[in-house]
Amino acid sequence: MKLKSMQATFGRLDRKKLDLQPGLNVISGGNETGKSTWAEFLTAMLYGVDTRARGKGAELPVKTKYEPWNGSPMEGRIEVEWQGRSVVLERTSALTPLGTLRASDAATGLPVPELTAASCGEALTGVTEPVFQRSALLRQRGAAISSDPELEKRLSGLVTAGNEDYAYGCFLDDELIGYCTIGEADDVCKAITEDADYSYDALLLSDVYIKLKYRKRGYAKKMLLDVIHQRINGET
Repeated sequence: MKLKSMQATFGRLDRKKLDLQPGLNVISGGNETGKSTWAEFLTAMLYGVDTRARGKGAELPVKTKYEPWNGSPMEGRIEVEWQGRSVVLERTSALTPLGTLRASDAATGLPVPELTAASCGEALTGVTEPVFQRSALLRQRGAAISSDPELEKRLSGLVTAGNEDYAYGCFLDDELIGYCTIGEADDVCKAITEDADYSYDALLLSDVYIKLKYRKRGYAKKMLLDVIHQRINGET
């Protein structure tokens, strides 16, 4: 996904528009000029606003902190490039803040039904909101190191396989205890490639690893069975 433009009625942003250029965009300004507000607006446009959230200490939840200063309901529009086309996302506040989403093709105006209010963020970015918050969106006060199992799983995939899509982690109480890599083997013997059931996208496992203290407890077998089960169900 490439972000092209944003238009917001959100907090201090009163129908403000921000056009972005290809490559790196730097938004600079003094305190309280809206830099963080744009970042929070983008997150809300992608993932929605959690109306159940409560404040933590002096920090107000998004639904309260970014109520538009002009008294209007929250609303916004972003345009992104996704899967080779420009897509417009428009959120309004019919029942809940930014709870109503309309996704459409920028060129034709036709709906993009695969992008819904609940799923568009993960569909566009490939990650859940907690991972987005901990990787793509880094706040000054959010830089403290703490555990995030899903982010750890993705990072371990990049380290072990070079590609997060081809790694599978085994976790125990949020601790990564092992992994295996999934994909095309570098050197597959002729007996395998000539098998009638072999195909290019066949499931190939390599680099199966379990931490020493967790070995001989059945975790490797469980991990491999989970991978096979997910492949059968089209999840890997």
